[in-house]
This record gives sequence, structure tokens and C-alpha cells, in this order.
Amino acid sequence: MSVLEIPVDNDQKPKRKTIPKGLEERLGKKKQQQGKNITERLAAAEERRKDRLADVKQKAIETRAVLMQSLSQANNNSEKTTNMSPTPTTQNPTQLREGDTTFVSSATPEFWNMTHAVAIHQWTEQLRKHSMESVLIPLNKTATTVLSGGDSDTTSSDAKSHLSKLEADLDDAIKSFGNEAFVKLSSRSGKDDAILQCSPQSAEYLKTLLDNADIASISSSDLIANQEAVAVMKTVSHSLVMKSGKQVLTHFSGSSRIATDLRKSLLYPTNNMHVIVRRFSQDIKPSNEWRCFIRDGRLTAVSQYHHHCFFEEHPVNVKSFIEEFVGKIIPLLPVVSCVADVCCDVSEGTAQLIEINPFHYTTEGCLYDWVDPGDLSILTASSGVVSFRRRTVPSHAAASKHVSRSYQTVIDAWRYERSLELIPSPPRGGS
Repeated sequence: MSVLEIPVDNDQKPKRKTIPKGLEERLGKKKQQQGKNITERLAAAEERRKDRLADVKQKAIETRAVLMQSLSQANNNSEKTTNMSPTPTTQNPTQLREGDTTFVSSATPEFWNMTHAVAIHQWTEQLRKHSMESVLIPLNKTATTVLSGGDSDTTSSDAKSHLSKLEADLDDAIKSFGNEAFVKLSSRSGKDDAILQCSPQSAEYLKTLLDNADIASISSSDLIANQEAVAVMKTVSHSLVMKSGKQVLTHFSGSSRIATDLRKSLLYPTNNMHVIVRRFSQDIKPSNEWRCFIRDGRLTAVSQYHHHCFFEEHPVNVKSFIEEFVGKIIPLLPVVSCVADVCCDVSEGTAQLIEINPFHYTTEGCLYDWVDPGDLSILTASSGVVSFRRRTVPSHAAASKHVSRSYQTVIDAWRYERSLELIPSPPRGGS
């Protein structure tokens, strides 16, 4: 058998492979098309964001118009009945009783007093036993001024001393809860910063949740949007877990809600502001959180708290379970009318009071609308019948309204990385 020997020059350099001209053109066109697709997708995402912004602005205009009309009619009715005995009516829900503070301006001392009255540091020891463990840290004027972005010089020795002490107190409180805690003011939390801005760490956490949700196997745009909204909501909650005093101060400095409330506390110094450090529980499921409307010592309505999301795991008897728990805490509440947020786990037989808000239109109504006459009559009813609302089907429109531009950008990028289609914009005016 003969063997053909081919001489090989070891010093000869390997020739570089050349791409055929036709193939190179096709690859170039494909690359251009991919770039065009990316541009079109980003443009479509931007259009969706503009639509959402337009919807929000229009809703604000409509809400203001309805609210002003309701207030005007309420004032007129009040003037007409000044010399008459008050007569309960369900025909016109805008006829609120004289002196009602449901629609008092949020810029008035009356509203601030309402907020102060339900703050955690006003709760009795008996009421606190129905809530998660908390540490209360009072804020002095200097620390309040600096944190609110006021005129105090943050470089002065006095300001540094107060902030250093506050940071140390926060560190001690957070450590007592295992180095993880939820921190807020006695008025409200600074969640607006976490909702609007998705940090790099939150972006990675969100992408992990989206990967675990197996969205690629879902065909319904409503279900996909719902899963994405649930992932965003969990990401926001995760980003609010504080691990040090320094992190808390940074978090507070980025929140307009925190700054606004601190400035108000300086205007009304008799209502002292506190920082509340609370034990963070991983066991609280979003589906177990509910907003309860209490009017004159009666529970009038209950709404799913995370109302933009759909949850399948709501048990049948959750309404009666909530009513029973709220009935226990009503006698302990610092006011007769308020909006209480609770967490009720029927399967475990446990319930907790999370926080109390003023009975006021600035407290989000969730699945109720304060300026809708029918809803307002439900929230202020004295019939003893408790209204109950939860989302029974997923809604693309409802879910997308609660995803900020920052988070939507992360979602769109994630979908592109996974070669998934961008979800078309929901119909305008949907819910």
C-alpha cells in the first residue's frame, strides 16, 4: 500500500480564512437588521412610557376635577343644613357630615394632626403586641433639619455629632433584629425612591426573579405582565431591607416623601417625628397583605393591598378571618376612623397589624376610589356591611401602571437578552 507524503513547511504561517463576499454582505445586512430591531424595540418601549405618563397626567386632571366638584357640593350641602338636624343619607355620598376631614387639604395642620395621631409612637403597648417588634428613635430638630435638606450645615460639628449618634442608634437597632430591618419615619416610609429608581443591585435581583418565573412558557400578555409586576414588587420590598445606619441615612436622603414629612414636622414641632426600626420578616407574603378601611369604629371595606397584581392563593375564608382580627384591634386604635394595613395568613392562623394611615383621600384607596361617589359611600357607610375586593383576573393594564420607567427598562433589556418578544402596550384606559 503506497502512502502519499505531502511536504509541510513548519515555518509557513497559517493562512487567514477569508469570508466569501456574498456571505459577508449577508452577515452585514443581518447585523444592520439586528441593530434596527433594537432601535425599534427601544422606540416602542419609549412610546409605551409616554402613553403611561399621559394616562397618569390625564387621571390626575380628572381626579382633581371630580374632587373639587365633590368638595364644592359638600360645602353647599353643609351650608344648606346648618340649622337642620343632621340626617343620614346614602343618596349622595358627597354629602359628608359637617367637620369631616376626609377631604381636608394635605397642606393644613389638621391633616398633619391626623397623620401624627396614627403614628406608631402613639400606639398603646397593647396595640403594639398585635404588630411586629419595633424600636423607636426620636429625631431632634438638628437631625430633622439636616435629613430634610434644610438650612443646617451638614459639615458643622453639631450636625455631624447628631447624625453620628443617629447612625449609631440605627446600627444598634438593626443589629438587634439580626442585621436586617425595615426602617421608616413614624409618618410613612421612603419607598418612593425604591419604586422609581432601580439600582444596579435591584436590577440583578429583578432579573433573577424573572428567570425563576419561567415567563418564556407563558403565552398570555396579561399573565406575563402580572408576573413581571409581581417580580418588581418583590424587588422593591427587597431593596427596602436596611442593614446599617449609613444605608438608612442614604436611603432617606433619596426619598421626597421622607423630606416632605420631615419639613412638615419642623413646621408643626409639637408633633415629634421618630424613626421606626422594625423587624423584617421574610414570611410576609404579598398576597396576604390587605388594606382595611375603618370608619367611626366600624370596618367598612377591605381591599387587596398589592391591588395591581393577581394572586391565585387567596383562601375562601380570608374575608371572615380579616374581619375577626380587625374586630380585635379596633378598640385599641388611637382614632375611630383610619385605614389599617394588615397581614393575615389564614393557613397559619396568624395576623399582624402593619401600620395605620389617616382616613383621608391621600391614603391610596387600592381597589376603591375616594372620589367615586359609589366607592365613597361604601368607605363611609354605617350599615355594618363590609365590602371586600380583590383582583380576580390578571390585567396587563393594571400591572404595567405600577412599573416605573426605570424598572421597565430593566425588564425590556432582560427580555431582549433572553430573545423574548416585548409585550405590546396595553389599551389606554384599561384597568
